[in-house]
Amino acid sequence: MTFARQRGLETLAEGGIIELGNAMMSGADYAGAEQQYNESLELAIRNKTPVNEALSRQNLGVCYIEQRRTDEGLQLVEQRWYFSDRAAISHNSCKS
Repeated sequence: MTFARQRGLETLAEGGIIELGNAMMSGADYAGAEQQYNESLELAIRNKTPVNEALSRQNLGVCYIEQRRTDEGLQLVEQRWYFSDRAAISHNSCKS
């Protein structure tokens, strides 16, 4: 991920951080996964990457739900749809 950041490939770094969070979730390391998803979310917001922002929100929400923080988790999962729609609009406007 450092390699990607040093070369201006922030979206790859965001994706790598998300995958690291996924690996931690699969091992039930919820605190570690939460940290990774928060980092990827911050990067996606800063870099204006709606696809990764949506995925980070969804995964962070699921992580919260696994920790019995259901209200926080559901809020993030619901927000994911807004950012998914933004990503689709952005993608479609690039094709024009």
